[in-house]
Amino acid sequence: MEKQGEMLVALENRAYNYLLFKSVFGTEPNRELLEAVCSDASRQALAVFALEDDASFSEAFIRAQTVMDAIIANLDETLEALKSEYTRFFIGPSNPKASPWESTYTSYQRSLFQESTLEVRNAYRAQGFLPADYPRVADDHIALECAFMAQLGDRARAAYEAGDAELLKTALEASLRFLEDHLLVWVPAFTEKLAGDVDALLYPGMALLLSEYLKVDQALLGELLAEV
Repeated sequence: MEKQGEMLVALENRAYNYLLFKSVFGTEPNRELLEAVCSDASRQALAVFALEDDASFSEAFIRAQTVMDAIIANLDETLEALKSEYTRFFIGPSNPKASPWESTYTSYQRSLFQESTLEVRNAYRAQGFLPADYPRVADDHIALECAFMAQLGDRARAAYEAGDAELLKTALEASLRFLEDHLLVWVPAFTEKLAGDVDALLYPGMALLLSEYLKVDQALLGELLAEV
């Protein structure tokens, strides 16, 4: 594949993958969501990056595919279990096992709506992004941060297709900055909260996949910026 074609493929699949992670961690499981997560389209979008020289991401991807196979083979049986898993990990009834908000990992108070939340909100505003549930939901939820990266990814793809090198560079720079200032800072700790839960099916593996994907994307963004 020629270099320009490779860049377009990377840009398209970056946006898709962040939207996938947004859906996984931001929506209670339902049949439509699980079918999309386990679809060939999702696997192919992730597989693009498993081809890179990164054994950790490739291993996480293989593990995730095994989980996808198990879910899709017994969708009716696993759906209710996955709903319970989602609630236990991210909602409660008391404290969730793995808080999905950045500020609970990065602030001294370990609570919502802290300084890091304002930093995330300002990053959104700078790019014209306003979460649908603003201001009722804290801006630094993992699903919202992935949605932001997906939007920037789609903007970069559109700029590339339009031949707008300046807008492409701006979108890629904003993506890399947000990745390094936020997601890479706290998602590894979020992943550790989920690791080792022997009763879980979906979320520990998907969190690990996201954590490894962020590192792959960081390297990719550096390469893309060098080519712009």
